Amino acid sequence: MNIEELQAALDVAIRASEEAWAITEAADLRHAHWQAKLAGLEAECERAMTALDAEKKRQQMSILFVDFDGVLHPLNSGKTFTCAPVLWQILECVPDLRVVVSSSWREHQPMDRMVTLMTQGGGEHLANRIIGKTPQVANTERGKECEQWLLENAMGAVKWAIIDDDPLLFNDYRNRVLFTDSHVGLTARSAQRVIDYFTLGQFSAGLSPESTIA
Repeated sequence: MNIEELQAALDVAIRASEEAWAITEAADLRHAHWQAKLAGLEAECERAMTALDAEKKRQQMSILFVDFDGVLHPLNSGKTFTCAPVLWQILECVPDLRVVVSSSWREHQPMDRMVTLMTQGGGEHLANRIIGKTPQVANTERGKECEQWLLENAMGAVKWAIIDDDPLLFNDYRNRVLFTDSHVGLTARSAQRVIDYFTLGQFSAGLSPESTIA
C-alpha cells in the first residue's frame, strides 16, 4: 500500500474515531439530561408528598380556642396564668390538639409573649402547640372571630371547641363552648370535659351548652 492509500485509510479511521466520540458525547449529554430531569421529577414528587403529609396532618388537627381572664387565671385575682398547667394537661392527653388564643390579650400582646406566658414554668415543651390567635373583627362576637380564624386557615372541617368564661360573648356556637367560673378558672374537672369532647366526640354527661362549671 502506497503513502496515498495509507493516508486515505488514516483519514477514514480518524473520521470514524471522531464520529464515534461525537456519538458517545451526544449519548452522554442525553444521559445527563435525563438524569437531571429524573432528579427534578423525584424532587418534585418528594415536595408533593411532603405537602400531602402536611395537609393530612393539618386536616387531622383539633383546635381549642382559649381565653385568658377567667380561664387561665381567676378574674381579678392579681395573679396570672395560675391555671395554665391544667391546659398543659389537656394538650398532653390530646396529642393532635392545637391552641389558638381568643383572649382580648391578643389586642395588646405579641404572639411570642403570649406563648411564653402560657407555657412558662413547666409547659415550655408545648409551646409549638400554640399556633395562632383569632382575628379582631369589629362589631362581632367572639364565636364569629373563632369561625373567621377557621375560614382563613382553611380548617372548617376540623374538630374544634372554645373555653371561655363569658356567655355574653357567644350568641352562636354555644354547643362548642365550655364556660368556666370566672372566679375559679380552668380546673381539672373542666379539663376532663374538654378531653372527653376531643377523644369521645362529645362533652361529658351533665354539661349543657349553657352550663358554667367549676
